[in-house]
Amino acid sequence: MEALLLIASLMLNKSNQVEFNSLLTEFNESQNIKSFYHSANVKKYTQHLDLDFWGDEDELTNAQLLYAFSVEKKAAQFIDWKGEHEENQLKSLITNQLKEKNIHDFDWKFLKEFDKRVDLGELEQGDYIIKKLIIVDKHLQKRGFRLAFFNPGEIWDGYIPFIVSEKQYDVVKTIRCDEHGNECTSLSNIDDDF
Repeated sequence: MEALLLIASLMLNKSNQVEFNSLLTEFNESQNIKSFYHSANVKKYTQHLDLDFWGDEDELTNAQLLYAFSVEKKAAQFIDWKGEHEENQLKSLITNQLKEKNIHDFDWKFLKEFDKRVDLGELEQGDYIIKKLIIVDKHLQKRGFRLAFFNPGEIWDGYIPFIVSEKQYDVVKTIRCDEHGNECTSLSNIDDDF
């Protein structure tokens, strides 16, 4: 659980951390996971979990709860390994996260140039999103931020990116899997696989 709380502290702003910690405590003290899952207070978060992908509602994990909470708060979003489900999904997510950090003037022109240069016919399936993540990370670095990724253990075919400061990025590189497979990783670890 220590790794998960550290990841939550990196992904969420202070007020959302407090709210998530309270929800997590309520979840861990719950005697009936299924009724917790369907409670009015929790449904706004769990609506973001695709049960076909994540598993049964009575098997909700702390990591799934963090993911669902983060999506509702616009602090995270699942991006498939093949690419974005919606146009500008990554751009929208990063823009929201930058606004949370009072950055309102991030210049996205580089993505148009990137899309003009990349030849999709030359790429293997899944390579485009990796290249896009790399270029976004390089441009975030110019503003003192980096891309990090949450892996809740169940996800193996996609990315849950979020931004952190350069200083926080050093912490990201130290987080290792806990007993449930929850981890945070850096782009260099993903890029090594590429």
